[in-house]
Amino acid sequence: GDASLAVPAMRVRQAADGALGFSGRILASGALPGGTVRALDLPLSGTVSPAGSLALWPACTDVRFAALDLAQVALEGQRLTLCPPRGRAIVQTGTGGMSLAATMANMRLRGQLGDSPLALSGGAIGLAWPGTLVATDVQATVGSGASASTLSLARVEAQLGQEVTGRFAGASARIGAVPLAIDDAGGDLAFANGV
Repeated sequence: GDASLAVPAMRVRQAADGALGFSGRILASGALPGGTVRALDLPLSGTVSPAGSLALWPACTDVRFAALDLAQVALEGQRLTLCPPRGRAIVQTGTGGMSLAATMANMRLRGQLGDSPLALSGGAIGLAWPGTLVATDVQATVGSGASASTLSLARVEAQLGQEVTGRFAGASARIGAVPLAIDDAGGDLAFANGV
């Protein structure tokens, strides 16, 4: 279809012990599960050990895209900086299979949710797969002016796997012009089988 993948630059070096090091860039557009991406610009760096273990993105990496549509959310012209935990790469493979771990500080995203403006921000966000998602100071605003709805979460922790379970705390919500205010709420969360 209209999907495209380009590798405009790639450098590969082999060390004396047989390990491969590589760096380059990937440009991609097309379908994703649940949506599409346009002009994804992804720097690529990593190593393959003589035993075949792969390590991708050993340092902080800027991911850019012109447009990302997932479900009803449309984001345009955004950049995210993902960093690995100390002493490892964001993606690693080995005898235990593949693992992913990344952190992001000061997330700022703007776009649309359906026909309404959307703004998302967060303090520190950490993700490990398989493992846990931890996010602090998450803020979401849908709409604008007096009709805007807002949601704030002081902390979210979730176990990631076939099902997602966890807890949230310090939640506050305002629903546009509806005279309802929720403050300092907390509780359990779960997502399984699309529900």
